[in-house]
Amino acid sequence: MSWQSDVTEGDAETLSAGIITIHTKHWLVSVLDNPVELTYIEYLLLKTLVIEKGKVISRETLLERVWHYGNVSLLETRTVDVHIGRLRKKLGMAGNLIITVRNVGYRMAFSPEWISR
Repeated sequence: MSWQSDVTEGDAETLSAGIITIHTKHWLVSVLDNPVELTYIEYLLLKTLVIEKGKVISRETLLERVWHYGNVSLLETRTVDVHIGRLRKKLGMAGNLIITVRNVGYRMAFSPEWISR
């Protein structure tokens, strides 16, 4: 399974995580070259998880980065769980690459090569 970003995250045209490919310039996502229709929020969630290369991202951080909420300490984070569930379903078998870290948040499955970078 290939885990790569073709260029740096800031200006990447293509991001990959296993069988998922994100074409950032065109806002397109595919799994094994089959297009996947995502909402704006689902796309941003996936892109955020892929860019972080396996790092755990808390629900609060996702609310800040994707929804642009400021003070998330008073917000219910269940909305993140619901959107992740929808995203997993749309990704089909690739949805298993999104890992739940209980009581913390989410991360993408990662390859050992990332640890040494």
